[in-house]
Parts: sequence; C-alpha cells; structure tokens
Amino acid sequence: MDTFLFKSKYIVVVVLKNVDQIQFGLERLRNFSFFVYQAYFSFLIAENVSNMNWFTNTNDIVWANHILHFFYVYHRYDWEILTYNPFTKKVGNWSGNYEGLFSDRPLKMNGYKVRGGVIEDEPQSIFDKEGKVYSTDFVVINSIFKWLNASLSVVQLHNSSYKQLNDEIIAGKLDCGLNTNFIKKLTSEVNSHLQFAYPYQINAYVFLLPRPQNLPIYLNIFMVFTIELWFCILVSCTLMTLAIVLIDKIAHRQHSLVSRENPFFQTMRLMINLPSAEHRRTIFSKKLLFIFGLLLSFCLNALFQSSLISVLVKPKRVKRLTTLRQLSESGIPIYLYAKNLIVRSNTSYLLQKQCVDKNKTEIMKMIMAGNTNNVYSCNTLQCVEIMVRRSRNKFRKNMFYILQEKWIPGHRGYIFPKNSPFIDTVNRFIVLYKEFGLQSYKFGDLETEKNLIPEPNNYVKYKNTGATVLTLDHMQTAFYILLLGYVISFLVFLVEVFHVKIRLVYKTMTKWCNFEAWKEKLLIRKKS
Repeated sequence: MDTFLFKSKYIVVVVLKNVDQIQFGLERLRNFSFFVYQAYFSFLIAENVSNMNWFTNTNDIVWANHILHFFYVYHRYDWEILTYNPFTKKVGNWSGNYEGLFSDRPLKMNGYKVRGGVIEDEPQSIFDKEGKVYSTDFVVINSIFKWLNASLSVVQLHNSSYKQLNDEIIAGKLDCGLNTNFIKKLTSEVNSHLQFAYPYQINAYVFLLPRPQNLPIYLNIFMVFTIELWFCILVSCTLMTLAIVLIDKIAHRQHSLVSRENPFFQTMRLMINLPSAEHRRTIFSKKLLFIFGLLLSFCLNALFQSSLISVLVKPKRVKRLTTLRQLSESGIPIYLYAKNLIVRSNTSYLLQKQCVDKNKTEIMKMIMAGNTNNVYSCNTLQCVEIMVRRSRNKFRKNMFYILQEKWIPGHRGYIFPKNSPFIDTVNRFIVLYKEFGLQSYKFGDLETEKNLIPEPNNYVKYKNTGATVLTLDHMQTAFYILLLGYVISFLVFLVEVFHVKIRLVYKTMTKWCNFEAWKEKLLIRKKS
C-alpha cells in the first residue's frame, strides 16, 4: 500500500473477505460522492479484522506523502466507512452518515493548531477607505484556517535568521512560516523542501518613474555616440581616405593611358567622385575634410530636431533605475498616499525622507499633466499600467516606466513544507480572496476602470519610437552603401584603364598598318 500513497492525495483502502467482492465493491463505491475526489482505491483481503488500531501507525506515511483524506471501507455484514485524521490521529466511523461526510467538501482539520513561525513582529493589516481589508498577512491566513476548523498559532523566533526559520519548517517543528522576504526566490540554500503559497497580488507600492530625458547634442556633442561607435567611425574614415589616396596615386601613374576626352568616363567620374588622371597631386586634406564634413552634417541634422534625433540622442541618465536603493540614492521626490505605511516596511529607511504624502486624485492629475519631475506610486500593477498607457496616448510618447522592484509595507509570504497536507487548500482559498486581486473584474466593477482616468473614446495606436543611443547596428547600412560605392569606383577605374590600353593597342596597330602601306607605296615609287 505504501507505493500507492505517492499517486494520490486521497487514499481509499477497501477491506474485503475474498477476491470475489472486489468488482462488486468497486461498483458500489462509485455511488459514493468521495469517488469524485480522484482517490486511489486499494483492496485488502482479510478474513477477520476486529482490531482497528493496526492502521493508526500510518500517520507518518500519510503526512510525509501529502495525503489529506485517508479512508478505510470495511466490509463485514455491510459497508463501514472509517476515516483517519492525520492531524488528530483519530479514527472516525461514518458508516451511518457517509453522505454527510462527503457532501462537506472542505478539508476539515478538526481543530488542529497550525504552528506558524515568524522572526519580526507581525505587519499591520492595511484597510481601504470603506473599512474593508485590502491586503493582510495574518488575517488572511488565519481566516482560512478558521474556516477549515483549525487555528494559527504564531511562534516568535527571536534572534533568529530566515535560514533558521526554514530549517525549523523542514525539521517538522513548524507547520509553516510567515516570511516578510517572500519575494526572494527559493535557492539552493533553502533547497527543494519548501514552497510558497500563492501571493497573487500583494500589498505593495508600484513606482512610476519618469523616462530618462534626452540630452541636447549641442551641450556635449561627444556624448552622442558610444565609444565603440566613435572608434569605428574614425578608423573607417581613415581607411577610406587612405584608399582614395592610393587610387589617386595609381591614377597619376596611369595618366598617360587614361583618355581625357571620353565623355562617358568623364560623367562617371563626376557621379562617383573618382579622381581623374588630370590631377597632378593628391588632395588628402580636402578629401579628409569632405568625409568628416558628412559626419558633421549628420550631427547638425540632429540639432534641428530632425527624424534622426530618435537614434542620435543619449539618455540623460547612464541607465534606468531598477532597484529601490538606486531610487533612494537619486533623491527624486516620491509622491504616494498613506505615507504612514512606510514605517511598517523593512526598507522604510531607504525612502522615508523622499516620500511626499498626496492623495490619489492629485497623483493622477500630475501624471496626466506630464509632470516628469517626480516619482509616483500606485497600489496595484493594473492601475500603474493604465496610467502608463493613457499618458502615452495623450502625449504620443512614453513618459514613464515601472520600477522593477516593488515596495512591500505590510505583507508576508506563507511558506510551507512541500509535504504539507493543507498547502493546496490554502492556495485554493487565497485565489478566492478579493484582497489578492483575483475577482471577476480586476477593479471591483466595470465603472472603476472607466472612471479611473479620463481618456478619449477614439484610441489612436501609438508606435513606440523612443530615443535610443546610436549603435553600430544603425550605421551598418550606411557603411555598406559607402563600401559598395568604392567597389564600383574601383571597377570603373579598371574598366577605363583596360579600355584605354585596348584603344592604344588599336591605334598602334592602325599606325603600323598605315606604315606598312606607306612603305609599300614608297618601294613601288622607287621601282618606278
């Protein structure tokens, strides 16, 4: 039977007299409501079983394998349904009222006291204006256990660490832990013996930060490009200039072969800026000035707010703020409501000096007015996403972004051992709680989202073309075109040289033929 305990959370053991009763017993069990629990049925053949104490030793097996319902169906003269409670270690006989047992779907714990360990003092519960619980830690988990006919006994672990709390849970001395640092992922230090209950939506502050402003190029032209791009441009321009000088020298050496009066090649030289053979010396400085003049005009074009500004400008800050510590070091004022809640946070020392108490209406008006001098907070991720989207629709550009880290003033994570028999029940009820944000409508009713922030009816799709730093990826096409131009110039130069050589050979052959004809005429004259 031990091997079967790993396959289901609900084990039903049927005690029969002989093998012939198995099919009959299975068909009869299908009429009971507990069959829908997806229980695993095992049959035990016993001639005479009178002492029921033999299966009470299965407590360790039931607990260790995540079993919450453990049934024995004993067939003597009629069917007897016996249940074993791993919490109270008691056997109950529900033969006369099995319908009442299985019609009560919640998994009753029969007064079991769940031992929850904490290190700090319990965070205070947060209430909204209507007096309803918005998000709590102790109240939520305790109400779930009370509904299951159990209770939560908080065990204070003074002068302890979270590692010691986790060790107590793994050792079985505690049934669960109330951990304020539940955002931290379970690593190899905590190992795979623990798991968190679902914190679908937590009592947190979500920060809305202004996007980095563009730095005017005329203030610092050398900060427009990255160092790698500057190096690539300088090296490329130098190599191209040297290549032009080399072509000039070859052209001077071949100037006697190049046709000066050919209009076709004269036109090609003008189109591709190929140096002609008429030049007596190289014009290195002029070509260098011409190439870097193109780069300068490229930058000047950005100064006049052309379309190239979107790829030329460099953000005002080196990088975005991503952590609460970076936000505290920036010194930017933070507008939030219910400022007194920050004293309940384990990170209150970071942001307490920057916080400015404002109500929700004032914060909403400042965001929709495009005020990017402050940081704003919202209490739900859905709300801040609406503000980001609607401010973008109004100003036709991205005005704000969301900080990656969230500020948790008063909430804990519920950490359980993976073999806990009530973790699934806790998760299922957490999903049903409104304070965790999983109701039919995310904002309580249909009118809340519509009245949250005014927005025009005609939604205009906005293409995000925010300012980014110019990189080598943006310059690849330009370099490819320039390189292609030089390749064509070189090919035209070779064609012209070969054309002139063939023409000179043709002229030489023509002159030689004329000379032979003149020589024959001269001999004829001498003979005559």
